[in-house]
Amino acid sequence: MDETYFLLNMKGSKSLPRKSKKRKGGSIKRGVNNEHVCVLTAIDSNDQLFIEVIDQGNPTTSNIIKTLEGNVKSGQTIITDSKTAYRKVAKHFKSELHQIPSGFYHKGSYNLGEINEMHSSMKTWLVPFKGVSTKHLSRYLAWFRFNKLLRMHQEFPKHNRITMNYSIQEIVEFLICEIHSTPFPVDIYLPYM
Repeated sequence: MDETYFLLNMKGSKSLPRKSKKRKGGSIKRGVNNEHVCVLTAIDSNDQLFIEVIDQGNPTTSNIIKTLEGNVKSGQTIITDSKTAYRKVAKHFKSELHQIPSGFYHKGSYNLGEINEMHSSMKTWLVPFKGVSTKHLSRYLAWFRFNKLLRMHQEFPKHNRITMNYSIQEIVEFLICEIHSTPFPVDIYLPYM
């Protein structure tokens, strides 16, 4: 497991806590800060994916634990980067922890290559949308996850049938105003206080 970051995007919002930015504009502050939305990503040996928006800036240990609760079984092996928060996470879940030192991609047989590739393909997949509002980021990440799992577990000729069967299992009604009134998953005013 590892985390990746997306710049806070308020696309489509009527009132902003800051001046509008040009597309591809950077953060006001250097490094990972409150202007970045943290997305925790995990993949297990059975190719099950976990992708979740969890925090702003560097995630706290408690937010990582709260997000993973019910998704990590006791005694599992966790492979991460060298972030110290994962030591407490592994201890909480009574898991064996293998951390890859900063600047390296593997340590013995353990590596972060697959999760780094997942982050790269996630960001590449989002490019055609020309910026995704942070309030809708979790929906786009769920769509990405569905597409990735479909490609990993099914051969191409079955994709349309599986997608149709999956989408018509139940009727879901929603109004456009519900999409527009979706709240941000993070505090958009925090970076500008």
